[in-house]
Amino acid sequence: MDAQRRLRLILDPPRDGPWNMAADEWLLHSTYERGEGCLRLYRWQPATLSLGYFQTAESLASHPLGNALPTVRRLSGGGAIVHHHEWTYSLTLPVEHPLAQDRLGLYLRVHRTLLDWLATLGFSARIFQSENAGSGGAACGSLAEDRAPAGEREESDRRQGKARWPGKGVGNAPSGGKCPFLCFLRRSPGDVLVQSADGSIETKIVGSAQRRARSAVLQHGSILFAQSPFTPELPGLCEMHANRRHGTSADAAAAAAFRADIAASLAAVDALQDWDRGFPDQWLPLLKQSLDCRWERSGWSSEELSAIQRLRLRYDDPAWNRHRRGLTA
Repeated sequence: MDAQRRLRLILDPPRDGPWNMAADEWLLHSTYERGEGCLRLYRWQPATLSLGYFQTAESLASHPLGNALPTVRRLSGGGAIVHHHEWTYSLTLPVEHPLAQDRLGLYLRVHRTLLDWLATLGFSARIFQSENAGSGGAACGSLAEDRAPAGEREESDRRQGKARWPGKGVGNAPSGGKCPFLCFLRRSPGDVLVQSADGSIETKIVGSAQRRARSAVLQHGSILFAQSPFTPELPGLCEMHANRRHGTSADAAAAAAFRADIAASLAAVDALQDWDRGFPDQWLPLLKQSLDCRWERSGWSSEELSAIQRLRLRYDDPAWNRHRRGLTA
């Protein structure tokens, strides 16, 4: 029982997409061997588009972001994410760990601590429930289980959802059953939604996905701190705090204006800087209490760094990132 309560804690500096995904894969593989889980908190540099495991090259090629950013494919399912002004966490647990038994329960255990953190900042936030999805549009309103191709005995949750904007009806999910390309335009049970001060906007701020192997579970998720110039249709905490958005993807003038002043805007918002710097220290105690764990902070060993460098060969490979081909997942 004491071993189950121990969780390794890694606070990484910003890294590129291939390194981050290789590190998460290494933790998935090594968690069972170590007999204990790990929580890793990290960021991305440069800004990167990560594809869900099951997303197709065709969906990437047909989207405006297809050639705009470095692209890496995740081991987990769900929609694409632009990792720019955000924090990412990854949590790995052995399959026999009590918290790993309930798939949706693990999402909720983590996301409720983020609700508590948001409340300390004065945000009105809630957990999305499937009954809120409404009817019509894409069939993206329930937590689904995706399986890897035949011959692999691993599975992944595809985090799907339908975007719903109060006062604007149900949108972002085209008719015919297709889910939006971007994760943060989808809605799934367990997602964290934040409401603007005047109640005119409710947007997804936290989304997570899982990969389940025979021996361990990987859950990683993103917390959107600010709008990216690459996705002006997605407001972050900064914009919700200011109760405004910088246009939509169809509003070219607003998007261009946002790209021009993003650096100045972020520097000028003291609240955002405080949230960004203080996030690990503010959130980790809440998560520790919820998981009933004991952090054991450590860095990477030289052996681990060598293993990650070997694994990143896959995530540097265009055949993997575009077509899920090449080195075996």
